[in-house]
Amino acid sequence: MRRNLLKEFVLVLAISVVFTAAFAGCGREEASNTGGKEKTAEIDTEKEITAQTQKGKFDKKLKLTWIVYNQFDNPVKEGTETQKLIEERFNVELDIPELDVHSEEQWTVYWASGNTADHIISNNMGKYYRKFADQGILRPITEDMLYKNAPNYMKVVEELIDPKIFMPQITYKGEVWGIPYTNIAKAKISFIMAARKSWMDRVGIAKAPETLDDFYNMCVKFTRNDPDGNGEDDTYGLHSRFSYVQGTFGVYPNSYYDIDGRVVYSGATDEYREFLKLMGKWFKEGLIDPEFVTDTRDIQRAKWAEGKIGMLEDHPWWFASSTPNNVSSMVLDKYPGEELVYFPAVKGPEGRAAAFGYYPEVTNNAVYFGADTSDEKVERIMNIRDAIVEDWDLYVRLFYGEKGKTYDVNEEGIIMPNKELLTKEKISELGIRQTFALSPNGEKRFKMTTLKSDLPPYETAFKQKPLFGGIVFPTSGFNKVHTEKSEDIASLSNEFYFNAITGKADVDSKWDSYVKSLNDAGLQEVLKGFEEVIVR
Repeated sequence: MRRNLLKEFVLVLAISVVFTAAFAGCGREEASNTGGKEKTAEIDTEKEITAQTQKGKFDKKLKLTWIVYNQFDNPVKEGTETQKLIEERFNVELDIPELDVHSEEQWTVYWASGNTADHIISNNMGKYYRKFADQGILRPITEDMLYKNAPNYMKVVEELIDPKIFMPQITYKGEVWGIPYTNIAKAKISFIMAARKSWMDRVGIAKAPETLDDFYNMCVKFTRNDPDGNGEDDTYGLHSRFSYVQGTFGVYPNSYYDIDGRVVYSGATDEYREFLKLMGKWFKEGLIDPEFVTDTRDIQRAKWAEGKIGMLEDHPWWFASSTPNNVSSMVLDKYPGEELVYFPAVKGPEGRAAAFGYYPEVTNNAVYFGADTSDEKVERIMNIRDAIVEDWDLYVRLFYGEKGKTYDVNEEGIIMPNKELLTKEKISELGIRQTFALSPNGEKRFKMTTLKSDLPPYETAFKQKPLFGGIVFPTSGFNKVHTEKSEDIASLSNEFYFNAITGKADVDSKWDSYVKSLNDAGLQEVLKGFEEVIVR
């Protein structure tokens, strides 16, 4: 049970593996973007798109080997209409390897067999690109090439992330290696809290909490004042996610920060110790569901739906009405007349307020270039990626497909994808969605492509500061010691986390021995390794 428990906790807290395709490119990146119009949501003909080609710019036809971003287990075959559209508009001939970029086995075999490509993308290139650069598989580019040939693309990236954060990530050995990729869900949106308004009304809370004291008061009343009105003592204020509380201390568990010019591990800071002591106090008072230690995420959500907990913290995407199995409908559909109150992170005694958010990462879905790719081909690829960002009609055709077939437009001008038709097999067959159109949409397009009913939870997230977790600073390379020792360190930290909160370990009396166990597991070597690769 303990092993399963730690695995569950690591899945929630270990940010080093959180940038998976689910968020980066295979659904969540665009799942909340259910469509909309910037100029118009309709395209009359593909010929009109082709006619927009700048005269003279693409006179020379180029042949490009183009690895596309496919759906899981569904490589994209050549000959899709989207491929033909790109070929006609940009005067290129695309050779598309039938490759599943999510299969590590296929990915490894492809490169080990001596293959190359001009346009290279996958769901996890952050893991490979430095190694590929060392092996001569990739070629470098320049920052000037990026901003000259993809100005619209880079403008959106800069709107989402400070260049001081993203440029070091794509820089290795003093050279730039790819077109950075991010989206607003990865770069700007943090987790939010929702509370049941009927519970607030029943216990006499007129407005959402703004301070940690307000938050504590709500937890107390949701636990002790029979907020569901059933006459039984069977409710709790909190379950398993505490980032609103962590945000008042400024540290997220199992994370590495650059504080005052020194890399520190969050799990060994005084702030973290005080956080654990506070949560231990709340647990002892009965405000936290004691089963949070063993409950899975599904069980937590079941308790939310059943009315056992009155507040839930999650990503805004999970609260959006258009998200399948969303956590809002779990309550609103079951309890007629119920409302949810979304509120941003609360302020602590020292004025800090933040909620968990993903540290901006730009390498996993970035576009890279093969070692033999000429400058001319690099520039053409950049031009294509830039046009998909700049030209709304082109993006709609490549991402959503054809009106009346794979999407329709509602009365608000919002694009409504045909979800029954758009299986992963059909997406790969048509070459739409992320196949060619994985693009860094910013806040403006996000709001114009999201159902109005979905906006409230996102707007709450936009109001607050993210509390980053994981490795919270840019690096110029991998910390090999961290790769070797981080799992043991995280395991020790997670175990102390649960024991401290549930009262099995007195935080103050056990703190020194706990920190010693971290150091014995290699923490100091890990910190030294980060000092060698950090970019300040």
